[in-house]
Amino acid sequence: MNEAILFHLDNRWLLFADGTARVVEEYPRLDTPTIVVTDFGGALCGVAPVGARSGYAEALISRRLRDEGMIDGEAKVVIHHSVKSSGDFQAFYTAVPIDAWQRMQAWARIQEEACLLVPLAAVMYRLLPRGEAGVFFRHGRSIALLFSRKSGLIYSFVLSLGDDTEDLLAAVKTLAGRIPDHSFDPARLTMSLTWYSLLESGAPNESNESNDPDEDEKLCAAFSEASGLRVTRAPVEAFGGTRVAMSAIRSVLSERIAVNPAAARFDYFAEKHLRHAALCAGVAALAFLIGGAASLWQAGSIDTRSEQNRKEARAIEQRLQGGKKLASPGRAFYATRELVDLVANAQAGLDPYVFLRNLRAASGDKVKLLRVSMGKEIVVEGWVDQTGGDDTPLAGFVTQLRQMGFSLAAIDVPSAENTHRSGFFAYRLTEVSKRGESQ
Repeated sequence: MNEAILFHLDNRWLLFADGTARVVEEYPRLDTPTIVVTDFGGALCGVAPVGARSGYAEALISRRLRDEGMIDGEAKVVIHHSVKSSGDFQAFYTAVPIDAWQRMQAWARIQEEACLLVPLAAVMYRLLPRGEAGVFFRHGRSIALLFSRKSGLIYSFVLSLGDDTEDLLAAVKTLAGRIPDHSFDPARLTMSLTWYSLLESGAPNESNESNDPDEDEKLCAAFSEASGLRVTRAPVEAFGGTRVAMSAIRSVLSERIAVNPAAARFDYFAEKHLRHAALCAGVAALAFLIGGAASLWQAGSIDTRSEQNRKEARAIEQRLQGGKKLASPGRAFYATRELVDLVANAQAGLDPYVFLRNLRAASGDKVKLLRVSMGKEIVVEGWVDQTGGDDTPLAGFVTQLRQMGFSLAAIDVPSAENTHRSGFFAYRLTEVSKRGESQ
């Protein structure tokens, strides 16, 4: 499934599809499956301690933000990641005003095509490498930095006063100054920092003038000079007049970090993997067809050999009844007689093909056959799921075997590795008619 990417950042809506980027109206009608990367209208992001019980993180963060005057009214707090730090948990979150949250969810639900809502902060965390590393996200006048240390996550955000390069350089230097001196060891150069450009580096601005294509390079250099750390810029792709680090961003987009209801995320997953599922089903059907044809051919060969053996047995019997007395039967005679007895016993016994087919039909979907032995005695080993104490599938299986003319006796199979598995069974099957004859 080739999805379109829609950026909802800085109250702008920019749709990337078919190798181009175009500005669309607010809350547009989507005609293709789309993943929406959104900041929810500039929602507040951050890292906050949540005590020893991370299950109450959303409520604790929401109350703390209201008490500190960071948000007004109710907010939906989305936890992107929680990590244990110094005995307590800290959470990386986005706090979305409840009206903005409900409006985005309602808009996504009415789309005829799949529409996933992915928070920008979730994308940022997914791009954060393991170990001591950091990532920048820059779009418009907004520059955010998320980095991880052994002590936990640190998030910082700046908004430049204007769109000029000088204003942006000042914002970058401010961001570098917020980094605690003890957080880094420039001499070791172990910190990996990556700069991701979103909707910049040549994108048209509000005055319809193109930004400096090297502007983000200048910002990276300014941060490196102010912090003493090297910053690597992620590759960007051109979409008309817009340059975006799209390959890196697209690689982490999935339903796992979306904030849609579970049903919508499942529908998206099923639609995305429909072709793969159909291909696997086709391969499995072909394998079963080939296996069935091979079994039929093998059964036909066995019938042909049995018929030849029966003819040879009748010919030998006719010669014996003709009065021709053998002076001294040789080894060939006894070998032939043993072959005749073997063929006769096989003819009178069970047809393996028919027996296995009936056994498979009796087992159904709930009973799993593990091993069938057809030597001097018939032993059937299998397993049935008895979750909740449901013995109905096994009882039905036993009933059908009895209807097929067998009596069952449970046996122990100590050599089988499945005997310790709950639901394992082993039965010795005896044909009712043969048991009566033996008595």
